[in-house]
Amino acid sequence: MRWLIWLSQHFHLLLLFYSLSTSSSSSSFASTLKPLRSQDQQLALLHFKQLFTFSEFASYDCDLLGYQHSYPKMESWKKGTDYCSWDGITCDRVKGNLIGFDLSCSWLQGTIPPNSTLFLLSHLQYLNLAFNDFDFSLISSGFGQFTRLRYLNLSGCVFSGQVPLRLLRLSLLASLYLSQNHFVSLETFVVRRLAKNLKMLRELHLDLVDMSSVSLRSLMNFSSSLTTLSLFNCELQGTLPVDIFRLPNLLTLTLTSNIELRVFSIGKFDKSLKVQFPHQLGTSRKLLKFSSDLTTSPVKFHHFQS
Repeated sequence: MRWLIWLSQHFHLLLLFYSLSTSSSSSSFASTLKPLRSQDQQLALLHFKQLFTFSEFASYDCDLLGYQHSYPKMESWKKGTDYCSWDGITCDRVKGNLIGFDLSCSWLQGTIPPNSTLFLLSHLQYLNLAFNDFDFSLISSGFGQFTRLRYLNLSGCVFSGQVPLRLLRLSLLASLYLSQNHFVSLETFVVRRLAKNLKMLRELHLDLVDMSSVSLRSLMNFSSSLTTLSLFNCELQGTLPVDIFRLPNLLTLTLTSNIELRVFSIGKFDKSLKVQFPHQLGTSRKLLKFSSDLTTSPVKFHHFQS
């Protein structure tokens, strides 16, 4: 009898879970997925919790680098309690839908499979999983199902492989953080399509992502809305197009520790821009020295003999 009661309570979620398992490769699946009921959102969270063990070492960098104090947020997730009060969860006050999910620095050790119940939470607008250990697994294409998402942070998650094309579906995304995933790489065609599809993107952080094969011209395709582009130690190679400094709303550009990157003098331009350059800059026999006053002066370059 208890088994029948459990089955009746979980039947809707099990049906959706089965649909996700059999249809996760379909590009149209996310558009046909019905939003979860409140009770099912709680069950989806509890199923997601079961994927992980808690290890303080999994979020070691979070404490080491001083981002925030790490602790196992999921320990507060208990069946029979209001999931909107759980640590890391934010709900819509009117409808009770789960719209924010912050498990950054939460000691998570495990992997996120494509059929994870996480991807049933279709109302999400904010998702932060930074600084947990997902054991060199691939970044799941399931993240592309969060079509309402405006903020996605997967930094320092020990992912590997290519950035999935399904992220191109996140047309409302304003902030994307993929930094400090040392074994993740980007190809030119992915960068071009990201730039083409994510027209509302304002912040893009790709520090330590392998971009050694990316054509630097592809960076020029990003929307005029972009304000921050961080490419620290991305193994960039070749000559940086000077037009990137003229993106109309770009305020911060980080290029440090790309030792094969060449940047040429472009003189003055009509707005202030904070730029961090590689340690080695040059035009054959000359190096470029950078100085800037962020409040009153345009960026300037000064030549000096090497």
